[in-house]
Amino acid sequence: MAKAFASQVMASLRAQMGNPQRPDVSASAFAAQLQRIGDKMLKVMLGHVKSQTSKGGVPFRGLTDSYAAYKRRKYGFTVPILKATGDLLGGLRVRVDRL
Repeated sequence: MAKAFASQVMASLRAQMGNPQRPDVSASAFAAQLQRIGDKMLKVMLGHVKSQTSKGGVPFRGLTDSYAAYKRRKYGFTVPILKATGDLLGGLRVRVDRL
Protein backbone atom coordinates (compact mmCIF):
# COMPACT_ATOMS: atom_id res chain seq x y z
CA MET A 1 0.00 0.00 0.00
CA ALA A 2 2.81 2.42 0.85
CA LYS A 3 4.48 1.75 -2.51
CA ALA A 4 1.24 2.44 -4.36
CA PHE A 5 0.77 5.68 -2.42
CA ALA A 6 4.37 6.73 -3.10
CA SER A 7 3.88 6.04 -6.82
CA GLN A 8 0.74 8.16 -6.85
CA VAL A 9 2.52 11.01 -5.07
CA MET A 10 5.44 10.87 -7.49
CA ALA A 11 3.13 10.81 -10.51
CA SER A 12 1.26 13.81 -9.14
CA LEU A 13 4.47 15.71 -8.47
CA ARG A 14 5.83 14.98 -11.91
CA ALA A 15 2.58 16.19 -13.45
CA GLN A 16 2.74 19.42 -11.44
CA MET A 17 6.47 20.12 -11.59
CA GLY A 18 7.55 18.33 -14.71
CA ASN A 19 9.73 15.27 -14.95
CA PRO A 20 13.12 15.73 -13.23
CA GLN A 21 14.73 13.97 -16.19
CA ARG A 22 13.86 16.90 -18.44
CA PRO A 23 16.54 19.59 -18.81
CA ASP A 24 14.16 22.41 -17.74
CA VAL A 25 13.54 20.83 -14.31
CA SER A 26 16.56 20.37 -12.06
CA ALA A 27 16.74 17.28 -9.88
CA SER A 28 17.74 19.43 -6.91
CA ALA A 29 14.64 21.64 -7.29
CA PHE A 30 12.48 18.52 -7.55
CA ALA A 31 14.13 17.01 -4.44
CA ALA A 32 13.71 20.27 -2.52
CA GLN A 33 10.00 20.31 -3.36
CA LEU A 34 9.67 16.70 -2.16
CA GLN A 35 11.43 17.65 1.08
CA ARG A 36 9.02 20.56 1.65
CA ILE A 37 6.03 18.31 1.02
CA GLY A 38 7.41 15.66 3.38
CA ASP A 39 8.04 18.24 6.09
CA LYS A 40 4.48 19.51 5.75
CA MET A 41 3.12 15.94 5.95
CA LEU A 42 5.07 15.34 9.18
CA LYS A 43 3.76 18.58 10.68
CA VAL A 44 0.18 17.60 9.83
CA MET A 45 0.62 14.08 11.27
CA LEU A 46 2.08 15.43 14.49
CA GLY A 47 -0.81 17.88 14.75
CA HIS A 48 -3.31 15.04 14.44
CA VAL A 49 -1.59 13.08 17.18
CA LYS A 50 -1.40 16.15 19.41
CA SER A 51 -5.12 16.85 18.96
CA GLN A 52 -5.96 13.12 18.89
CA THR A 53 -8.14 13.67 15.82
CA SER A 54 -8.19 12.46 12.23
CA LYS A 55 -7.93 14.56 9.09
CA GLY A 56 -11.61 15.47 9.29
CA GLY A 57 -11.41 16.40 12.98
CA VAL A 58 -13.00 13.15 14.10
CA PRO A 59 -11.57 12.08 17.49
CA PHE A 60 -9.41 8.97 17.56
CA ARG A 61 -11.20 5.93 18.90
CA GLY A 62 -10.51 5.51 22.60
CA LEU A 63 -8.22 2.85 23.99
CA THR A 64 -9.84 -0.48 24.74
CA ASP A 65 -10.08 -1.30 28.43
CA SER A 66 -7.47 -4.03 28.13
CA TYR A 67 -4.99 -1.81 26.25
CA ALA A 68 -5.51 1.06 28.71
CA ALA A 69 -4.82 -1.39 31.57
CA TYR A 70 -1.64 -2.56 29.81
CA LYS A 71 -0.45 1.06 29.47
CA ARG A 72 -1.20 1.71 33.15
CA ARG A 73 0.89 -1.34 34.11
CA LYS A 74 3.74 -0.47 31.74
CA TYR A 75 3.92 3.33 32.18
CA GLY A 76 2.14 3.88 35.48
CA PHE A 77 -0.59 5.93 33.81
CA THR A 78 -2.75 5.85 30.70
CA VAL A 79 -1.40 7.90 27.82
CA PRO A 80 -3.25 8.79 24.62
CA ILE A 81 -2.84 6.90 21.35
CA LEU A 82 0.68 7.21 19.84
CA LYS A 83 2.05 9.13 22.82
CA ALA A 84 3.43 6.50 25.19
CA THR A 85 7.14 7.23 24.79
CA GLY A 86 7.33 9.64 21.87
CA ASP A 87 9.78 7.29 20.14
CA LEU A 88 7.55 6.56 17.16
CA LEU A 89 6.72 10.11 16.19
CA GLY A 90 9.97 11.55 17.48
CA GLY A 91 11.87 9.27 15.14
CA LEU A 92 10.00 10.16 11.96
CA ARG A 93 12.14 11.93 9.37
CA VAL A 94 11.71 12.95 5.76
CA ARG A 95 14.40 11.65 3.45
CA VAL A 96 14.53 11.81 -0.33
CA ASP A 97 16.68 8.89 -1.43
CA ARG A 98 16.13 9.00 -5.15
CA LEU A 99 13.89 10.55 -7.76
